[in-house]
Amino acid sequence: MLRFITSLTVFFFSIVYANNNTGLVSHNLDKGKSLLLNDEKFVDALRFFTTELENATQLQNQKAEAENIYWIAECLFQMRAMNQLNEVLKSGEYFMQRNKNDSLYNYLILIKSKYLIDIGKNKEAIQLLLKTSKTYNKDFTNKKELILADAFYRTGNLEFSKKFYESIIHNTDDSIQAAQSFNGIGSYYFMTSEFDSAGYYYEKALLIYRRNKGVNYSLTTSVLYNQALILIKNGNYITSEAKLEEALKVCLLKFGNYHPKTAEVTGTLGNIYMIEDNIGKSIHYFNKELEILLKIYGEFNPKLINCYMNLADIYTANKEFLKAETEIRKALYLTEKFYNKKNNLYTQCIVKLGILLTQKQQFNAADILLNEVIRLNRENPDDYLPDIYLQSGNNLFAQKKYDEASQHYKLANEMYILFFGEKNIYSVDPLTELSNLSLQKKDFFKALEFASQALEHTIADNKIVYPYDHWECKLQVLKCKKELYKNNLISIKNIRDEIEEIKETIKEAVTIKQTYYSSGSQIHYAEKISELNVLGIYFLTHYYYKTDSYFLNNLLFFSENNKANLLRYKISTSASNELLPENERKKLSSVTDKLNYFISLNENLETTAYNLYDSILFYQNLHENLTVSLEKNFPKVYSIKYGQKPLTINQIQQNLKNNFTFLSYFNDEERYYCLSVSDKNITFKICGGKLFIDSVIIAYQENVIKRKFDTKLNATLSKIILPRNLEENLIISPDNKIQYIAFDALYENETKDYLIYKHTVQYSFSGSTYFNHPPIKEYKNIIAFFPDFSNTRFEKLNSKSEQKSLSKFSDYKNFSDKSATKINFINSCKTAKIIHIASHLITDTIFPLESSIVFQPDNDYLMSINNIWKLNTNIQLVTLAACRGNFGKLQQGEGMQNFAWAFYYAGAHHILSAQWDASDKSTSKIISDFYLNLKAGKAKQQALRLAKIKYLKETDAIGSQPFYWANFTLFSDKTEIRFNNYFSIKFLSVSLLLTLLSYLAIIKYSHVQKK
Repeated sequence: MLRFITSLTVFFFSIVYANNNTGLVSHNLDKGKSLLLNDEKFVDALRFFTTELENATQLQNQKAEAENIYWIAECLFQMRAMNQLNEVLKSGEYFMQRNKNDSLYNYLILIKSKYLIDIGKNKEAIQLLLKTSKTYNKDFTNKKELILADAFYRTGNLEFSKKFYESIIHNTDDSIQAAQSFNGIGSYYFMTSEFDSAGYYYEKALLIYRRNKGVNYSLTTSVLYNQALILIKNGNYITSEAKLEEALKVCLLKFGNYHPKTAEVTGTLGNIYMIEDNIGKSIHYFNKELEILLKIYGEFNPKLINCYMNLADIYTANKEFLKAETEIRKALYLTEKFYNKKNNLYTQCIVKLGILLTQKQQFNAADILLNEVIRLNRENPDDYLPDIYLQSGNNLFAQKKYDEASQHYKLANEMYILFFGEKNIYSVDPLTELSNLSLQKKDFFKALEFASQALEHTIADNKIVYPYDHWECKLQVLKCKKELYKNNLISIKNIRDEIEEIKETIKEAVTIKQTYYSSGSQIHYAEKISELNVLGIYFLTHYYYKTDSYFLNNLLFFSENNKANLLRYKISTSASNELLPENERKKLSSVTDKLNYFISLNENLETTAYNLYDSILFYQNLHENLTVSLEKNFPKVYSIKYGQKPLTINQIQQNLKNNFTFLSYFNDEERYYCLSVSDKNITFKICGGKLFIDSVIIAYQENVIKRKFDTKLNATLSKIILPRNLEENLIISPDNKIQYIAFDALYENETKDYLIYKHTVQYSFSGSTYFNHPPIKEYKNIIAFFPDFSNTRFEKLNSKSEQKSLSKFSDYKNFSDKSATKINFINSCKTAKIIHIASHLITDTIFPLESSIVFQPDNDYLMSINNIWKLNTNIQLVTLAACRGNFGKLQQGEGMQNFAWAFYYAGAHHILSAQWDASDKSTSKIISDFYLNLKAGKAKQQALRLAKIKYLKETDAIGSQPFYWANFTLFSDKTEIRFNNYFSIKFLSVSLLLTLLSYLAIIKYSHVQKK
C-alpha cells in the first residue's frame, strides 16, 4: 500500500494548494465523514482520510485502512479525479479481498460502478452490480438500486429505471435517497415528454434537498439543471438561463472550476445562448466547457465530442466555416475511435459535416457521407434520421436535383411528425425548403401550400408559439404570393392589404429584434428583413399605379428599412441613451468601453485567453443587465430604441437646406429606382433593369480603374441613373452595385461636363443615418498618423503636402514614424475632432471584414474593419488617405460594410476615403486642399468639390482622368465640421490687440507733439 499512499499524497498536495488553512488535527473518522457528506468540503475530507490512511498503515490496522480507502475513493469520485480513483479502486479491491473484508469490498464496488457509469461503461456497471452478493443491509441495497436505476436510465431502459426509483422511495428512511429517486422519476417523465409530471417530481426533490441541506447542496445542481431542460423545451430561455446560472454557482462553490458537472452546466448555458443568437456568449461558454473537459479527461475522450459539435454549430452560425469544419472533424475522429457508425453521435457529426461540405460546394463528398448514414440507420431509425434526410435534401437542392431533394424533404417531414408529433417546430425547415423548391420548379400553388403548412407549425390555439419562425414563415408565404401575382395565376383584390401585411410582418420582426444580441445574428435578421422590404418595393412599383403620398412614403419606408440596419440600430440606441440621467449614461458608457476594450484585446491574441473571456463575459452580463434595468425604468428609452419611427418624405424636405437634393436608390431584384427629394420637388424614377444596369456599372468601373475612361458608357450610365432638376448639393444614398459609382465623374444633363463642376456630392448610408445622428462633442484635437514604412515590406508613402496643410491648424498633433502605432490611434479616438491616417490597407478578399489599416509595423499593427466598428468615439472627421478604403463586404440589408461603415458605426460623423488605388501625387494634393478649404470655413462637401476642381485645373490631360480624382468619397451625416471660434478668436484677438496698441501709440504721440 505504500506506493499507492505516496502517489495519492502527491496528487493530494497538487489539488489542495488553495485549501491549506483548515488545520485538521482530529483523527476521528466521523470528522472526515462530516466534512465529506455534510459540509461537502471534498478536498479537506480527502486530506483527512489520506492522513488517517497513513496512520492506519503505520499501526497495521487493516480494518481502518479499508475504511479509509473506501472514503478516499468516495472523495475522489465526488471530485471526479478519475485517474487517481482508478488507482485507488484497483489497490483497494486487492487489499479488501486479501483481507476478506466483504462488506467494505461491496461498498467499494458501488463506487467502481459509479466510476464505470461516469466513463460511459453503463452495461459493465450493471453487470458488476448484479454480481454483488445479496445483503439485508437496507442502506447498501438502496445505494445499489440508485446506481442501477441511473445505469438503466442511461442505457434507455426507462421502465427498469423507474421501478428501482419507486422501490427506493418505498423502502428508504433517508430523505436524500428519496430526493434522488424523485429526481430520477422526474427524468423518466422528461424522457417520455410528460413535462408537467417531470416538473412535479423535480420540484419535490429540490424542496427536500433545500429543506435538509440548504440552497448550496451539491445535488441541487442536478435538479436545477433538469428544471432548466424543461424550460428550454417550453421555449422559456430567460428562466432556464437563470436556473442554470444558479446551478453553475453551486457547482463552482462545491466542485470548483474543473468538474464534469461544472462542464455540463456551462455547455448547456452555451446552448441557450446559441438558441438566443448570442454568439459571443455562446462561444465563451462552449470554450469554457472544452477547457474543463480537456483538463479532466485529456484530448482523447468521447466526452469531448458534444463540445466540439457545439463549437462547430456556433461557428457555422457565425459563418466561420473553416473553424467549424476543424471542430466537427475533431468530433468525427473521436466518434469513430470510440463508437461504431450506427451510433447517433456519428450521425450528428455527418449531418453537420454535410452542411459544411454543401456550403463549400463539395456536393459529391457530402452525398457519399449522407447516403452512407441513411443506409446504416434506415432499419432502426431514431430522431436524428430526419435531420439526415433534411441535409441530404439541402445538398441535392443545391445541385438542382429537385425531384430527389423533394423526396428527401418529404421523408424528413414525415419522420419529424412521427417522432415529435403533428405540430412540431422541426417540420418548419423541410416544409420551407419544399416551398422554395416548388418556387424553383414554378409550381407556385404548391409552394404556397407548403409555406402555409410551415406557418401553421408556429401557431397553437391561434397564438404564436414560435415567434422567431413565425415571421420568417410569413415572409415565405408572401414570396409565394408574389410569384402567383406576377404570373397572373391569382388576382390582387386590394394591393394595400398586401402592403400592410408586409409592414405588419416587419413590425412583428422588430418586436423581437432586441433579442438578437450578436452582430452575426443581427446580420441574419437584416438579410431576412431585406427580403420583406424588397417584396414591399416590388408590390408598390408593380401593382400600385399612383404616385400619391401613400406610394411615396411606403416606398421610402421599404427602401430605408432595407439599408443600414446595424447603423440605424446603433444611432437609435445612442439617441435613447441621451435621455438617461447623466450618472446612468456614464455608467453605461463605462461598461460599454470596458466590454469593447476586452473584446479588442481578445481578438488580437492568436491563442484563446480564458481570463479575457471571463472579463468579456463579466462585462457582457453587466451590460445586458444594466440595459434591461434602464429600459424598465425609462420606458421612453425603450420606445426610441425599438420603436418603428419611419422617415417620411415630409421629414426629409423639412430637414433639407435650400439647394440640396436627397437621392435614394433602391431595387426590387428586377429594377433599380430612385426617389429624388428637394425642398421644392419630389420625383420618382424607374432607372431600369437591375441586371443590365449592374453590367454597365461593372464595365464603367473597370474602365475607370484601368484608366480607359469610356465617355459613351459614362453618358449612358449618367442618363440611366441621374434624375433631372438636381439642386447644387447632392446627398446620395446608394444601393447594391450603385455603391460602386463615382458620381462626381457622371455627366450633368447628358452633357460632357462632369457633375463635380456644378454639384457637390456626399454619400449617406441611409436617409435615417444622415438626418438622425449622435450629437457632436466639441473636441479640439486634430491628430494625424504617418507611419514610416522604410525597411518594411510596405511601400513608402509621400505625404509631405498633407502634413504641411494639417500643420496650419491649431491643436494639431502628429504621430509619425514609431509613434504612429495602433494603440495611439485607439487612444486618440476618444478625444479627437479630426483623425487623418496616411497609410496602406491590407484587403482580405475571402473575409472582407478582416481587411486592415496598417499602422507602424511592430508586434500588433493591423486594425481591421471588425476592430474599428467596435470602437466608441465621436470624431467629426476621419480621413483615410489610403487606397481602396471603400473595399468591404456588400451585405444585404446593411449595405457596404467597409472602413467608412466601420468608422461611422464607431461614432464618426464624416469619413473621407478612396474607392480604388490612385497616385500619391493626386491623393496628397486633393486632401491637402480639402483641409485648407475646411480651414477657410467651407462646408465639408464644398471643401472636397473645390479641392477636386482645383486639381483638375492644374493637372494635365492624363491626370484629369477620373481615375486620379474621382475615387475620393465623403460619407456624411447632416452635421457640419465646425472649427470653433477659437481659431477666429485667436487671430481676431491678435488683430484687436495690435489695433489697440496702435491707437494708444497714436494718442501718446499726439500728446508728445502737443507738449
